[in-house]
Amino acid sequence: MNEPEDSPEDFESISRCFNCECFDEVTSSCQIHSRDDIKPIDHCSQFKLKTFDSENSCEYKAKTLQQWQAEQEPEEDILSIAKARDAIQKKFICLFADENGDSWVQYMDQKKKKFCPIQSQQFMDFLRVKLNEFCKVPKESWVEPLCKLFDSMARRKEKRTLYLRAANHKESWLIQLTESTCAKIQNGEIKIMESPPVFRIFPHQLPIEADLSAQIDDLNLLDQFLNFSSKKEGELFKDRLGAHLIPNTSKAIELVRGPPNSGKSSLGRIFVTIVDPSESMIEGMPWPENDNEWHTVIRQHRFMSMDNLNKISPDQQDQACRFVTGTSFKKRKLYTDFETVQMRTRGGLFINAIDLSGLRSDFIERAIINDLAEIKNEKRIGDLQFNQAFRKDLPRIMGALLKVLAKAQLLYPSIPAPRIFRLNDFAHWGAACAAARGRSYEDFLNDLEEKVALQFEEALNQNVVALPILEFMENKTEWSGTSSELLKLLTEEQFGIIEGTGAFERMRIKNVPRYWPKDPRTLGKEMKYAEKILRYNGIDIQRGRTGAKRLLELRKREKTTSLLSFSESSVDKSDDKLK
Repeated sequence: MNEPEDSPEDFESISRCFNCECFDEVTSSCQIHSRDDIKPIDHCSQFKLKTFDSENSCEYKAKTLQQWQAEQEPEEDILSIAKARDAIQKKFICLFADENGDSWVQYMDQKKKKFCPIQSQQFMDFLRVKLNEFCKVPKESWVEPLCKLFDSMARRKEKRTLYLRAANHKESWLIQLTESTCAKIQNGEIKIMESPPVFRIFPHQLPIEADLSAQIDDLNLLDQFLNFSSKKEGELFKDRLGAHLIPNTSKAIELVRGPPNSGKSSLGRIFVTIVDPSESMIEGMPWPENDNEWHTVIRQHRFMSMDNLNKISPDQQDQACRFVTGTSFKKRKLYTDFETVQMRTRGGLFINAIDLSGLRSDFIERAIINDLAEIKNEKRIGDLQFNQAFRKDLPRIMGALLKVLAKAQLLYPSIPAPRIFRLNDFAHWGAACAAARGRSYEDFLNDLEEKVALQFEEALNQNVVALPILEFMENKTEWSGTSSELLKLLTEEQFGIIEGTGAFERMRIKNVPRYWPKDPRTLGKEMKYAEKILRYNGIDIQRGRTGAKRLLELRKREKTTSLLSFSESSVDKSDDKLK
């Protein structure tokens, strides 16, 4: 009676060599010992498969490990991981790495094209389903090795550039609508087409519905959802809204200001829904607490809404300026010692803060303040009613906005480049969008100049040292001295009280606020932030050195009458040496 065959473990333990005294090398059989008595002595390159002819005799046949495995696991039952790889690769359309080193894959799944990162949960679920189809026994242990293999294959490919929501692609603009479709704008024409693999896809992104039968005037449907303080504010908003959708341009920081119950948060939702709809951003979010959280958010969103902030700190202003003009960062990759993760990003930003004081000049230059009025009681509606009405009109609004962009694309070369705004590309495209809407681009630039000039005036009042220096130079044409001398004079002028009379008269400093500079170094830092505001108001600052002393020279001239003439004469003289 034949006994069951041994497993490879049994062969390894009893059949690696047969140097015992009773083993016959000629017949390869053992006549005395039972199978439990045979002990291994040396290693052997082959297995000896044992079959029993009788109770006390056995026969060994030499077989390789590959032969034994082929008999135990037939090829048609379970595929090898290599064959599973080849079968899954037939579903791939393209495999590549982006400019940041992240690996991406486009594949067919249920007769639809899918595009996602290789290390994403979506792609891992796809692998599990396909392995379950190919193999009778599911192989969960194969999922991670296959992901790593495809990741390595993608990194060996030529890198491609991916975009968020809007892309420059073969001399055309692509505006992402859904995961698989986009709007192509080229030569003034709009076409809905299947998206090529040029967009970064994230699970939180929401689809955009656009009605191409809408007319440009349908953009005025936004008026019922806006509550600006003046008609001019509303027109300026609609003119520059299209500029937020244009790829590869720096966007202005959108600030909002208004009394309670003026719809500030609603304006943020409108911005996000039109520019970059996202489940995680539609209601706004607080400012990230640290750099790691900030980097995680900005790499997944083209437009962000920071809602209900108390105040915008100097560090937050710096982060916002870097984001809208373009920033990059690098950090160590998790679970590695030497590998790094790098990212370059640029996008738009909406900020709703209770207190807009203490804004620096470089932040003000990149920002536009939206002034809202209080909503009257008879016009107030609930959030549910507001959202339903807005969702109903949104396809026509988006269709009108796409047509504005298509027409602006044709008008852009004929419009002179403005020089009234820090982000001139944004202002240039805003002027083109205004012309596409039927407005004069000069009206747009005049309205923008007036708003930015007003923001400079407000920044003057908010800066710690700008207004005191302006008051100090009111009756002077020039002043020269050290930072210590200037700080002493400013402190005495702002907070000094003369006590006593005659020979007993003296100056006493009282009630100095905490924000006032405590030393010359802090004064110099604050003057750097206020330098452009002072120059706009007719005060030029020059720095130099005489011997061991560092000198400041303040010179008064006529106040700038327009932002255009200010931008033409706005030469940084901070490094000029005093003669």
